[in-house]
Amino acid sequence: MGTEDKDLIKEDFYAWRFGPVEPELYHYCKVYGADYIQNIFPKNGGVEEGDDEYDILERVVEMSEGVREASLVSFTHWEKGAWFDIYKRKKRYGSLISHDLIKKEHENRVERHIKKKKNNG
Repeated sequence: MGTEDKDLIKEDFYAWRFGPVEPELYHYCKVYGADYIQNIFPKNGGVEEGDDEYDILERVVEMSEGVREASLVSFTHWEKGAWFDIYKRKKRYGSLISHDLIKKEHENRVERHIKKKKNNG
C-alpha cells in the first residue's frame, strides 16, 4: 500500500502471538537473534535497488531507525489494525491476515493522519 492501490509486499502475513509475521522473513532473520541484521533483503529476493519497492522499503528502514521495540509493538498491535482484528478480536491465533485487512488498516491510518493534520493546523 502507499500512493498506489497495489500490494507492496506479495507475501502473506500471519497473526502470531507477538504480532504480524511473514514466516519466510522470520526464519531468515531469527538466526541473528538480538544482533544487527546485515542484509534484510537476501540476494535475488525480488527487490532490487532502483525498483519502486526498494525505494519505499529503504524509506521505511530509515524512518524506523532508532525506533524502540515497544513503539513497533504498539504500532503493529493497534486496536484498529489487521493483527488486532485477527488475533485479539476474533481469537484466530496463527491465522492468515488477508491483504484486504492490511489495506483496510492502511486506509484507517491514512485517514487518522489526515484528521490529525487538520486538527493541528
